[in-house]
Amino acid sequence: MNKLGIIILGQIRTFFNYSDFSDLINLSKKEYEIYIFCILNSNEENDFIILNKYLSDLNINYYEIIDYKKYKDLFFEIANQKLNSPNFLKLKEKYFSKYLHSHVGLNNPENYFLNHFIQHHQLKIGIEYLKKKNINFDVIFKTRFDAKYHDNFYPKIINNDDLLNVISFNPENKTKITNSMNKNNISTFNELINFNKNKRINAPLSHLDIEDYALSFGGRVCYNYESLNNIKNYSINNILYSFNDYYFFSNQETFLKLDRLIDDAYLFEPNNPDLFNHIFCPESQLIIFCLNNKIDIIMYSECFYNTMINR
Repeated sequence: MNKLGIIILGQIRTFFNYSDFSDLINLSKKEYEIYIFCILNSNEENDFIILNKYLSDLNINYYEIIDYKKYKDLFFEIANQKLNSPNFLKLKEKYFSKYLHSHVGLNNPENYFLNHFIQHHQLKIGIEYLKKKNINFDVIFKTRFDAKYHDNFYPKIINNDDLLNVISFNPENKTKITNSMNKNNISTFNELINFNKNKRINAPLSHLDIEDYALSFGGRVCYNYESLNNIKNYSINNILYSFNDYYFFSNQETFLKLDRLIDDAYLFEPNNPDLFNHIFCPESQLIIFCLNNKIDIIMYSECFYNTMINR
């Protein structure tokens, strides 16, 4: 039977208020042995007790709960070194060299990093624990405790000669994509690539037109022609399916590259000019890392499903 590794990050938040994760597990059990690694960021001992009981009741193959408090000091060491590095200071100077709409919500990259990128460090810790099991996972899935999944969602890698089937992941997604393609007179995969090559997010804008959300495959922060081009011309084996930066999955070889995500964050310029207009947000940073490390990320934006978080 195939093996699925799941890394859950963050605070409990709304986790026990909804059935999203339990539903995902029940669907996944039909296809996988399941191993769960929780990196729990909590000061409440009761959170660990309740979570342990919940995971035990799922009757999966293995689970482990890691107390992130033990690693917080290391995160702040990484952040301090990064936010004083020449690469970051150069990016920050360029980011503020002209007005961008993104400055309204992200006017202090240092504070934003400290408040929003701690999960990148938690991911690194989760990958380290997952690797210690020395298991060949068919799929690895990263998620958050407050994630909301669309109906019948579970992580599954598509192996198909039809590239639209591959990038759309499931029939519901494909319907949204093909409907949008039809509205834009796009009928082939090559035309879809060219659409994304020819469209740009021009400053001071920091998000693409919401009407293009089903065609960009770069969330709302870029027209992601690079991934589409690589999938067509090279391989479908390097895909990371990503839903904003909230949850994502891929095969093991591809996923394990993400252990360096926190190390590279805030240090590199993108090749795709769209990504500079909101360069310090988590979605942009995830896409930049993937494209720099031969990961063909396919990112769906939150508006694709109305929401991806149980707030």
